[in-house]
Amino acid sequence: MKIKVTPLDKKIDARGWLIENESSAIRDSMKHFLVSASKPGAIRGQHYHRKKKEWFIVVKGEAEVVFEDINTKESARIVVNGEEPKVIETSPFVAHAFKNIGKDDMCLVAIVNEPLDKKDPDTLTYKVI
Repeated sequence: MKIKVTPLDKKIDARGWLIENESSAIRDSMKHFLVSASKPGAIRGQHYHRKKKEWFIVVKGEAEVVFEDINTKESARIVVNGEEPKVIETSPFVAHAFKNIGKDDMCLVAIVNEPLDKKDPDTLTYKVI
């Protein structure tokens, strides 16, 4: 299954914190992004894409992320949080879902390698949680 998890450098000072993109793969591929906030217990995702590659970063709160390769049925689970941010890279045909397992809202940034096409969203429902 093609997922990759990379720790990010979170710079903290008296003003707060900052995370920067240092990945040329993300920079060179980015065509669309989204930001979501999820209430405690909420699940987002539950789908896969045929063409899209995505990068996810939980910037606030805590999430259990579940993946399943829809062809091989191989699966993985990881827990990520905004205190120790990581970028999670997924490939086509890897279903994914994010469950807020914290007590507060969980905020997620997603970066996508192709523009949003509302006529052909390339989002196929697939329950993994």
